Amino acid sequence: MEKTISLTVNGIDLAFDVTLEAFNTYANEMQPTDKVNPCHNFLMRTVKAEYKDALRELLNQPGVAIELAAAVVNNYKPKVTITLGK
Repeated sequence: MEKTISLTVNGIDLAFDVTLEAFNTYANEMQPTDKVNPCHNFLMRTVKAEYKDALRELLNQPGVAIELAAAVVNNYKPKVTITLGK
């Protein structure tokens, strides 16, 4: 599944091309003691080339990588309903 996600952060437009491979790599890189680096890497891997410089500037601010990665991932993942059997 491939999806382009466009959003605006503090008045700055960004767009990301997220693939299943990019999502899975991000999920596999997450560790209990390392959250920022996987978020940063995921965003830099998926951002459209024309937005890369703007993203770099945003990622210099504390917490932005985590919040932005969460927003992109939440828009990428489909909604699923899971029902446990009895």
